[in-house]
Amino acid sequence: MQINKIYLWFLFLFMITIAACYYDKYNQIYPPDAVLDCDTAAISYSQNVNAILSENCISCHNNGNASAGVALDSYEQVKIFVQSGAMMDAINQVNGIAPMPPGSKLTECDIIKMQHWIDGGALNN
Repeated sequence: MQINKIYLWFLFLFMITIAACYYDKYNQIYPPDAVLDCDTAAISYSQNVNAILSENCISCHNNGNASAGVALDSYEQVKIFVQSGAMMDAINQVNGIAPMPPGSKLTECDIIKMQHWIDGGALNN
C-alpha cells in the first residue's frame, strides 16, 4: 500500500511538472511574427529610413568618420549605395559585401522597410 502511495505521488508530481513547463516559454517556442507586425504602409526616407540608418549606421558612416569611405548621413550619399545595390547586400549580409551592422543584423522589420523604400523608388520624401 505504501508503494502505491509513493508511486501515485511521484506520478502526480511528474504530470504537474510536465504541464507547468509546457507553457513556460510560449514566446520562445512560438515567437511573434515580426513580418506581420511590420507596418510598411507609408515608408519614407525622412521618417523611417533615416531613423534606421541613424540608429544602426551613422555612428560609423558619417562625413566626419566615413568608415570604409561610406558616408550615409545624407540622402544623396545613401542614394549612391542604394543604386549600386551595395546597401541591401550589406544589410542582407550577402554577395561578399561586408555585413552591416557588424556583429549583428537589422531586425526583419527594418530590413523589410528598407527594401520597401528601395522598391518604391528610394524617394527623398
